[in-house]
Amino acid sequence: MARSRSADGGWLYGLASVDISTGAFTVIEREEDRLAGELARLEPREIVVAETLCRDERLAVMLRTHGAPVTPLGRDMARVLQPSAAS
Repeated sequence: MARSRSADGGWLYGLASVDISTGAFTVIEREEDRLAGELARLEPREIVVAETLCRDERLAVMLRTHGAPVTPLGRDMARVLQPSAAS
């Protein structure tokens, strides 16, 4: 999950999901008021979010009430996961 500002100043959330039983990969964007409904529809087994999003108390509460484990992904970890130019 990632977040960016929309043109009207609200938040847009980017979600990527994969169904490991079929290999289906989906990427979608939702407004803040539609995020909980989209997570309910996806029924994720784990939610991976940027570490900074975990500091947003309103979002953190919504994620905790969803029930899936939340895994924060920090900037340092993101660098580890990106292939280097030398690879």
